[in-house]
Amino acid sequence: MLGIWSYSIYLWQQPFFHYGVKDGEIFPFAGPVLAAVAVGVGVLSFQFIEDPIRAYLNQRWSAVSDRSKSWGAVEARATR
Repeated sequence: MLGIWSYSIYLWQQPFFHYGVKDGEIFPFAGPVLAAVAVGVGVLSFQFIEDPIRAYLNQRWSAVSDRSKSWGAVEARATR
């Protein structure tokens, strides 16, 4: 699962690093704390945004693919 979550975690760690650590830590141990928060936000982002959108798109494109396959069979029969 970590591999699947990794892109969302990667995207979320950047703003946390930029605003919390880059110009000096905003509080002691900000780096590890914000890294943990970024992992949590990345996982939640994947679960509630990325995964539902991916499931919808896969379902939608699968239906389009199925229709195009059936249309190709109709064309093949019509040209015989």
